[in-house]
Amino acid sequence: MNLRETFLSLSEPPRATENGFVRTYVLPADHPAFAGHFPGHPILPAVTQVFLAQLLVEAIEGTQVRLTGIPQGKFTAPIGPGTRIDIEVGRRSESLWQCRLQCDGHTAATFQMAVVPCDPSPLAPLQ
Repeated sequence: MNLRETFLSLSEPPRATENGFVRTYVLPADHPAFAGHFPGHPILPAVTQVFLAQLLVEAIEGTQVRLTGIPQGKFTAPIGPGTRIDIEVGRRSESLWQCRLQCDGHTAATFQMAVVPCDPSPLAPLQ
């Protein structure tokens, strides 16, 4: 199982919201994302938080996307193992998405993510 499949196996299906879509994850302490970051006090790296949002965008778009930039971002609270992570994304333009991660009702991160399609073989589109 590759890293993408590992994350998807730990998530709930995406669901529509007023502002876009949301997907929920709960990552266990032994998940590779926590390895070495930081020993004895594991927290989810910001790059992994962005990747989780990217996976949600891919589910919405029905194809893999390539990250081209993070024009704005604030990572304001650490996310530890076993935490329920609600990731919400909403389209701002053709290639720009607004992303918010909430844990236990508190905002842990907000960022804008610019992406472009990168894989000619489509994934199953989100219904």
